[in-house]
Amino acid sequence: MRIQRPAINSAATIGWASQFPYKVEFATAANGKVYNLTIRFRYTEEEIANGTLTQKSIDWVFPNMLVSNPSQVTTIEKEIDGEDFYKFVASKIKEDPSVERFAGSMDFIFTAGAEFLANYISINQATTSILTTIPQYSNVEGGTGIFSSRFIQVSPNKFMDAPSLDLLRTGPYTGNLGFQ
Repeated sequence: MRIQRPAINSAATIGWASQFPYKVEFATAANGKVYNLTIRFRYTEEEIANGTLTQKSIDWVFPNMLVSNPSQVTTIEKEIDGEDFYKFVASKIKEDPSVERFAGSMDFIFTAGAEFLANYISINQATTSILTTIPQYSNVEGGTGIFSSRFIQVSPNKFMDAPSLDLLRTGPYTGNLGFQ
């Protein structure tokens, strides 16, 4: 797997305030069947009364993406609407007038899993059928479990651009959260 955007070694900023979606791109790995993106947003809370600083983070986990032919390397693009970022932050961080908050960096965490892992995830997802028991899946002979692989690659320490930070401070979804 190779991350193309946001580039691992790039100092480019993330523009959530743009009218256009932010595009994430990566090349699939040979034999990778299931892919996942998690965006970890770090921030600091400062207690107004005593100045105590607390480092915090929230993880925005996107639905799994499956590829039809894991032996063929392809490019996957995921467009993320900036408004959804602010809605996510508002859903995870509660208003607290006793703290001021400061936005930190974001990590874009990409995970790839092999076909056996994809099968296991697919079988064990919540179902709306009338089945009352979850079917067991195992690829281990003489035992129960799965033997598979996964790969994680991170594009770390990405920061929001100035318009995105301004919208975090004053926008309709997060303006009441005390970001400075």
